[in-house]
Amino acid sequence: MRRFRTALVLALAFAAAVAVYGQAVPDGRMSRGISLFGEEKYSEALELFSRVLSDPALQSSRPDAVYWSGLCYVALGDYGNARRTLDTFLKEYPRNAAVPDALYQRARISHTTGEYEESIQLFASFLEKYPDHAFVSSALYWTGDSLFSLGRLAEAEAVFRTLTTEYPKSVKFEAASYKISLIRYKYRENELLTLLKWSHEESLRVIEEFQRREKAYEQALAVYQRRLAESGVPAVETAAPAPAPGGDGEQRIAALNARIEELTKALASQGGGSSEAGRRDLLALKAEALELMSFYVDWLARNAEKGAQP
Repeated sequence: MRRFRTALVLALAFAAAVAVYGQAVPDGRMSRGISLFGEEKYSEALELFSRVLSDPALQSSRPDAVYWSGLCYVALGDYGNARRTLDTFLKEYPRNAAVPDALYQRARISHTTGEYEESIQLFASFLEKYPDHAFVSSALYWTGDSLFSLGRLAEAEAVFRTLTTEYPKSVKFEAASYKISLIRYKYRENELLTLLKWSHEESLRVIEEFQRREKAYEQALAVYQRRLAESGVPAVETAAPAPAPGGDGEQRIAALNARIEELTKALASQGGGSSEAGRRDLLALKAEALELMSFYVDWLARNAEKGAQP
């Protein structure tokens, strides 16, 4: 696909350049080189242009030879030499008739090699200097594509919409329309990813909160048991550790229920003869267990609504 696009761009460049230079050129080698380029014999054409550049007697043909050499390098996929050759042409011959085409090709090289920021800047220069050029709609398209590749979706969409609105007959109209649809899809995809990220973070927050409360409960239980022992009130057996969140939810609730029942019996057996401090500690411990179980039941309910297994 990239090779096809490159060939199409070069065909357009060839047509534009022939229109600029016409059929008459100062040197037979230049004429033959341009013909070979049109026949897609790029290496042979490049060799002829190199001969022109090395001949001191052909200074007048030098700008043309540099320009066409740059196009040959582009066609051959030698983007390093293409870049250097076109940069030389743009710098040394800024008033040459082929400068607009050379600038466009130079911007396309940056896009092809993934240097999107540079590509955007070069196309912007092209559009500013040559707003009536035949390649304007194509320059808009590749600007939008560079912005899209950088993830600057809103800017890319604006450029593509300018193209489809102002150049409805452009060869890039269908491609730009497709890109607009793709950007709308990207918006929805990004929104979904954000939602999934938020949901995941919320789940982690709930689990962390549960683990924090569970740890606080276990620490409080140990403190209360120690206080009961110190006050002479018989200690009740602690419940076996419950499974971590994500395990068997029914088992955890059953364990908490057993613990609450155990504490209730301990309170009932003490009656009014036990120390008020010991009874108060048992009541507080039971309240902690009830709160923890309530929190876990809510956590299970939320996860059940999401279709998750607790």
